[in-house]
Amino acid sequence: MILVATMGVAWGQDAVFRASSEDGVLRATIDVVVEREAASLWPPLSGTGAQHAWVPYMKTASVTRVEANAIVCDGLTNLPWPFRDRTWSVRMTTRAGGSGSPYVASWEYVPGSGTLDDTSGSWALEPLSGGRTRVKLTAMADLGKPVPGPLLRWAERKALPQMVDALLEQAGRTP
Repeated sequence: MILVATMGVAWGQDAVFRASSEDGVLRATIDVVVEREAASLWPPLSGTGAQHAWVPYMKTASVTRVEANAIVCDGLTNLPWPFRDRTWSVRMTTRAGGSGSPYVASWEYVPGSGTLDDTSGSWALEPLSGGRTRVKLTAMADLGKPVPGPLLRWAERKALPQMVDALLEQAGRTP
C-alpha cells in the first residue's frame, strides 16, 4: 500500500510527504522547499547525536564513538501502537555542501545493535537561489511487520511534517 499526501504550506512550494509499508519495511520520503539557507539547516543534521532534540518521537540519541569517516549514534524511538519502542545504533556519515553542492547526512544500521531488523536513509539539503533549500529525506526501517494504513496516514499528515517543522525550529536555535 502506498499513500501520498501533498500539502500546500508556507515553505514556498507544495510539500510531499510519503510513507509506505511492504513486508514490514517502512519507507518514508520528504521533498520540500523551505525559505532557509542550507548552511543554517546543516548543524542539526550533521551528526551531533542531538537528533532527539528535534526529531519528533525520538526519545534519545547520542554519539557513542567516532570512527575514521563516520560517527556511531545510539538511540531510542517511541513508536505508536501496535509497535513497541525501538532501540538502534547507526553509523552516520556526513558531507558538508556549499557553493551549490548538496549537504548530505546518511545513516546505516549497525547489524544486531538494537530492536530493528534494519534501517538506513539520508537527509539531503540542496541549495537553491534566493536563500531557499530543497530538503529531502529518504528513510527505511524494517519494523518486522507491515505498518497499518492509519499509521501510514498519521506519518504522512503529522510525523513527517513535524520533522520539517522541528528541523526549521532547531536550525533557528543554532548560532
